[in-house]
Amino acid sequence: MEQPHILNYDLLAAFKDSFYANLLFEGNISQEIQFQKLVLPDGTADENANFWGLLIEQEGKSYLLSEFDKQGQKIPDLKLEFPIKVLETEKVANGKDVYYNIIDYQSFKIRPEDKMGVRGLVNSLSSISNSNPRLQKLNWFVALTSYIDRAYFRVCSNPGFGKDSAVEILNSLVGDCSTLENPSLAKFEERAYSQRYLAFNEIITISPSNWKDIEIFLLAVAANKPRITKRTNSFGKIGQEIDVSKFSLSLTYNDITNYPGDEIKYFDSRSTDQLQDRFLPLRLNGRFTENFDNVTDVNVEEWVVDKTDTYLEMIRTLLFYRDNLAKHQSRYEIRGLVPLSQRWKLSAKKLLRIIDAYCETQEEFDSWVMTLNGSIKDYLDMIDYVPMFEKLEKKIGVAAMSAHSLKMSDMDTFTKKMEYMNTVYEGKVPLTDGGLSNWSDGDIL
Repeated sequence: MEQPHILNYDLLAAFKDSFYANLLFEGNISQEIQFQKLVLPDGTADENANFWGLLIEQEGKSYLLSEFDKQGQKIPDLKLEFPIKVLETEKVANGKDVYYNIIDYQSFKIRPEDKMGVRGLVNSLSSISNSNPRLQKLNWFVALTSYIDRAYFRVCSNPGFGKDSAVEILNSLVGDCSTLENPSLAKFEERAYSQRYLAFNEIITISPSNWKDIEIFLLAVAANKPRITKRTNSFGKIGQEIDVSKFSLSLTYNDITNYPGDEIKYFDSRSTDQLQDRFLPLRLNGRFTENFDNVTDVNVEEWVVDKTDTYLEMIRTLLFYRDNLAKHQSRYEIRGLVPLSQRWKLSAKKLLRIIDAYCETQEEFDSWVMTLNGSIKDYLDMIDYVPMFEKLEKKIGVAAMSAHSLKMSDMDTFTKKMEYMNTVYEGKVPLTDGGLSNWSDGDIL
């Protein structure tokens, strides 16, 4: 019987529910909050409670965690206490809202340890079968860079590649990473406060009326400043700034050709040059070929018990390199990187840090620099594809263009398609051919 992959979403979710049962994570933080008055269950009111701390939401319950310890001393960074196991609570109220005030808790810490090495870790995390394993590994380099460092990427691909899978897997293993679709500005601010790494999916879903606020937020976050000013009152009742010094943000979406008629909503169409300059562009291609259905053939509870040590090896290694990556780099020379703007180069060099730690030779590192170059160029060629297509169609006619479109449909990169169209436009004979792609509009990320 074929065994399911250890990183199958259902199995990871079962592991997380079991291993992290009854814990509150940093990602559960809803907002900073302050109450002058709190009412106890017996009806008595503490008019001078003067509570300052965090509101934490989990499974329909609202918890309060004070920023002062039992001795009355202010905890320097309350978020560093997470994840926590609640040991004792007291039910209180403020107005009509009921809370569980945390009286006693215990921090839940996993010992960081290099159990796998960077190469073993990356190979394990990127081992789900994909038709393009190299670019799947590049996607994991992006995710790990964003988790370990502070970086900003925009990543597009064909449907079915699994761009956000790395974020979901990281969240199941170590928490503090998440994906978000069509968020309000308040939700964005909340995630920036509570998460280490956020992937914003399908930016074209943002309505024109909300786009300006979101654009200002993205500009502020990706400016590499340690703190940003809050622009809403929905999140946080105390403090006017959010610490984003360890917060990474990626923008992920499908290829521009997957949104016929909506190209005007595409990131590069609606965003300013200034915003585009803050997110390094990458295009990936391929699709999962893993059989995810065979999870029904195993006893999930027994699987989790059997594989807990393997999951823990990944977690310990992730936590180790989150704080120690710089000590384990080979310091290969960066040769042949395409010219980039200063901000793009900053994210590219951060990405190359973990690639450096992964590689065993300078030659292997050089090959990854070339892969990175190709991914950046493929994105930029994708942006040029639609106007070039229209330009060529105008020159040769709809019928002729349809024939060429059919031949390009099996090409996996926009770089190849642009080369093909440029050859046709110049009146030369293309040297490539192809058939119909088997990708369907109904495929998902």
